[in-house]
Formats: sequence, C-alpha cells, structure tokens
Amino acid sequence: MSFGCSRKPKHPEVVVTVPAWQSLVCAVAGEDAHVVAAEGQAEPARLVFRNGLGLAELAPSLQPAGKLVTLGDRVPALSDASLPSPYVWTDPQRARLVVQVIGEELARADAARAKEYRTRAKELDAKLGELDAELRRTLTKSLRVPAEARAFAEAYGLDVDTTRSLGAAVRGGAECGTGYTALVRVIAASVQK
Repeated sequence: MSFGCSRKPKHPEVVVTVPAWQSLVCAVAGEDAHVVAAEGQAEPARLVFRNGLGLAELAPSLQPAGKLVTLGDRVPALSDASLPSPYVWTDPQRARLVVQVIGEELARADAARAKEYRTRAKELDAKLGELDAELRRTLTKSLRVPAEARAFAEAYGLDVDTTRSLGAAVRGGAECGTGYTALVRVIAASVQK
C-alpha cells in the first residue's frame, strides 16, 4: 500500500511501521519517494521509520537494507516514566520534532531532493503548530484522557483516566492515509465525549 508517491521503483524506498507516522512521512516525502506501510512482508528499503518504545517493532525478516530510524528515540520521554507509553504521536509538539527528523533523514537519504523534503517538513511543522494552538484554545482542563493518549494529556495539562480506552475511535482514525491531523482530531473528539 503506497501513499502520495508517484515514483514507484521496484521496491519501496521508505517503509514506515506505524500509520500515524506514515501520514507524516508521506506528507514530507510528497511525490519524491515511494512510501509503504510494513505489513508483515519483507521489503528492502533505503530508509525505515519505526516507532520504537516497544510498539510495532520489526520482525527479523523486515530488517532494512538501508538506515533504520527509531522515531520514539528522537522525542522527549513522557514525564511519568512509571507508565511507559509508545503513543507519543498523540502530542502535536512531539510530532513537530518527529517531522524535523523525518525531513532531515529523507534529505540525507536522497540529497538530490533534500531541499524539497526540508521545505515540506517546514510547512508541515507550521500546520502542526496551528493544530497545537487550536487545541490549546479549545480543550477544557477538566477532561480526562484515555491511557493510550498520555502524551496528548501531558501536552495539554489533562488528567489520564486509566479505566478508559480510545479503542476503535483511534484505530479507525489511524488508518493508513487518513492523515495525522485527522488522527489528532479523532483523539480530541474522543477525549471530549
């Protein structure tokens, strides 16, 4: 399954292991790279973006031929280390950091298109900044956030409710290609219920 990519070489150039990150990688890659989700098949790639933090780890058969980038290692850990959470993408501030990493890693892997990757990363960073500002204006501090969205809760000063789950709402919003902003809006809507 590929997204937003017109150049389709024999093998994907970029593999992503988590749909939320895939949306961001596709936005930064644009039509300059062939991006696919790792769906259990072994596909060689120049670059593999994985979440890390114990989520969507690669099977030995999916080890990349090129560089492996663990995005979870590139963002600040959640402040409550006693409850590790791999769902760091639920925080637009952390996602902005990841977009910078994606832009730089794509630029290093494909120097001929480095300027385009960096430009799209900068544009996406601005959009995420706008989303963050909108959420700060609209979220009520009395909301209780399901445990999977701890990064979201931490970013907006909300309480975590370990008895609630985002469940199908987030899984439905995280389908490949739906877009990161849509996913965060699904999380926000779920939190406000």
